Amino acid sequence: MSTTQEDQATSPVSGGVCNLINLTSDSRPHSWIIDLLLESQKDKTESAVKSVENGDSSSDKDIVELELRTKYYNALVKLKHFSYVEDDSNKQRYDDTEALLMYCDGTQESLRRAQIIWQLAKENDPAVCLFIVDTTKDTVVEGSGEVTRTQILSWCLDNNFELVECDEVAEDDNGSDDEGGIVDIVGKGRILEALKSHTWSTMKLLDPPPMLANGNANQERKARTPGTESNNMEASMDSFEALFSELAVIKAKADNLPLEERRAYAEKIALSFYAAMGGGDSEDEED
Repeated sequence: MSTTQEDQATSPVSGGVCNLINLTSDSRPHSWIIDLLLESQKDKTESAVKSVENGDSSSDKDIVELELRTKYYNALVKLKHFSYVEDDSNKQRYDDTEALLMYCDGTQESLRRAQIIWQLAKENDPAVCLFIVDTTKDTVVEGSGEVTRTQILSWCLDNNFELVECDEVAEDDNGSDDEGGIVDIVGKGRILEALKSHTWSTMKLLDPPPMLANGNANQERKARTPGTESNNMEASMDSFEALFSELAVIKAKADNLPLEERRAYAEKIALSFYAAMGGGDSEDEED
């Protein structure tokens, strides 16, 4: 059963923590990231998006209740955002952290702070780790306190972080994909994409999309003609790849089902894969 938007808006968030830490010298330059994530939400209401003061104004700690929505699931996430404070060694702040976003300014000081934060948070093994910077430089002036892109990328690789350069633009980016292929999202848009690609502990799976319905695949098969066989084969491969990419979500839903329902669900998914590979609806094939 799918979860309604109203149910998700009123239910409390437990688990599913995303930490956004500002490592720059400014107090709130990371607010645009919060606005970016909240702007992605449709039909925002006061109950769905809440800012709650955490009671420690000296370190600027806030909690935003964020709702992530995809075609496959909805998830409520605690977005904790705060600025770096020297000598703050509170590891409990990173409990239940599934995503860690560090906003930096491309300086040696930011890298130093990033290393300190990572030492506190890495025990929780967050699945999403982003090092966000407005821009990078290939060369810097010696003694300026800045670091090059190579230095930042080296730190990210050593610590399993993904570098997000906000001013990066995809090659041949014309805003559309005429060939129907996968488009790599770079720049600011990558932040939201990375969060939606994670299977959150708080996610509520939605009903299978129409492509999973065996009847639709059967109708397409009946309509096949020799002249369109290659196109149909390509469409089947696209459907199969889309299903395969969602195996983690499918497994998570199956694990949460009662034993008596798990077999029926597995059969339904098996039929969906069969249909995606061009399976038909004759009695022999169904048997």
